[in-house]
Amino acid sequence: MTSSRRLDRVFNLRERVEREQKAALGAARRDEEARREQAASAREHLERCHDQNGERKPPAAAGLLRELARPTEAARADLDAALDAQQRAEEAARAEEERLKEARRDRRAVEKVRDRWRAEEAAGASRAEQQDIDEFTRHRRVTGGSES
Repeated sequence: MTSSRRLDRVFNLRERVEREQKAALGAARRDEEARREQAASAREHLERCHDQNGERKPPAAAGLLRELARPTEAARADLDAALDAQQRAEEAARAEEERLKEARRDRRAVEKVRDRWRAEEAAGASRAEQQDIDEFTRHRRVTGGSES
């Protein structure tokens, strides 16, 4: 297998890796957006719980007051969990973006080497062709232009 074919295979592999990385980044961005929406929903739910508790007049029994605070505490825990999930999704998206940058850099490096190799092959072929033409011309001069 020639070096040019090997470089083409490596280049095609790098292109595939880059496409796969783009897909992974897209999935990470969608997950990030979903987590952001979940956090917004949890924040709204917590605000509704605060509003509902604020509308009530505090009852005299402490046990009843604790019972009324439980939904707000649960909403706060849900919001904390949603914010944590959102942060993890953002970090995952940044990591996928870095991997995509690496994949692009690798593909471009292989592409440059492949293009240089092809240019050198073309220049070598051109030189060989020119040598053949020069040899033919010398031969015609020596023979006086007659065919032998």
